[in-house]
Amino acid sequence: MTAIYKKIYSEIKQKITTGDYEVGEKLPTDKELAETYGTSVMTVSKALNLLKNEQLISRKPKLGSVILHHQESTQEVRRIGFVITDFGDVFGTEILKGVLSSDKDVEIVLKISHGNVELEERCIMELLDLKVSGIILLPCSTKFISSIVLNLVSKNFPLVVLDRPVDYIPASSIESGNKQGMLLAMNHLFENGHENIALISSSDYVKSVSDRIEGYVYSFLTREKKTNESYILSNIDSTLLNSDHSAEKDIERIAAFLEEHPELTAIVTTEYSIANLLYRVLKEKGLSVPDDLSIICFDSPETKYFHELYFTHVKQQQFNMGQQAVDLVLRNDETIQKIVLDCELVEGNSVRNITSSKSKN
Repeated sequence: MTAIYKKIYSEIKQKITTGDYEVGEKLPTDKELAETYGTSVMTVSKALNLLKNEQLISRKPKLGSVILHHQESTQEVRRIGFVITDFGDVFGTEILKGVLSSDKDVEIVLKISHGNVELEERCIMELLDLKVSGIILLPCSTKFISSIVLNLVSKNFPLVVLDRPVDYIPASSIESGNKQGMLLAMNHLFENGHENIALISSSDYVKSVSDRIEGYVYSFLTREKKTNESYILSNIDSTLLNSDHSAEKDIERIAAFLEEHPELTAIVTTEYSIANLLYRVLKEKGLSVPDDLSIICFDSPETKYFHELYFTHVKQQQFNMGQQAVDLVLRNDETIQKIVLDCELVEGNSVRNITSSKSKN
């Protein structure tokens, strides 16, 4: 038995191709069609979205569904928009590679928001003007969500949010297991004899950062230890996009933090750039990694053969994230997908095992 949405799709398509509907003519509203076919508005919407994907009709809020062509577009390549804050060798480039690696017939239109919410909105509007079939979005913030994004979600537009999902928005998303990744880092330090472990992060209000901080706190609970709140430094913001914070000021903050806590044997940073600032402070103090202090960070460029220090780090499945995002957009499932990709720990030479030295003492 043919699904009702396919029946609606076939009948309306036939009327379009035979000229019963003229180019530029509006179709009855979704509600009117639902009454005609004795079904739900959601079912009608699913049928009309198939016609939209074939570029036979356009569907816009308040304007309704309008006939574009009498024949299905011969263009087989579907166009997908990708809005990303920025990309580099630490984070973003591998996601982009994953998006571009799709073996599907898709054309990717890349827009960079540079971490600016207004520019992000403009990027999305430009993509919609290009009639993209869907959008992959790595948002600037999870605190302030654009009304444009909310409108897309309400219209069931194919949208996939990367890295920074917002729990209260019903949109498909793919993120890293940031809490799980932090637990990997902390357990590695615990297993190497470290107990006095600090955390340095930015004050960036995004879910990925807050999940990492949560993982840090939780790691002590799993070992029935109490978190020392003074061991958390969370205002290193010079590494953020469009930040007006001074790197030199952040270096001073880190140096003062180390002076206050000489007992620390290890520090985890929520990003690679902060680990670099920390390393600079240690070098200026004449201290070495890992002999004087062990460091683990999130993400790292694959440059272990070119630098003396290669940070032990938590690696995200960025390439896989990009690949799966394209698949999710193309599938356009009615069911919202919330995908969490596990992280892995990559060992470098920035962690010292102090178990033996502690036993000697």
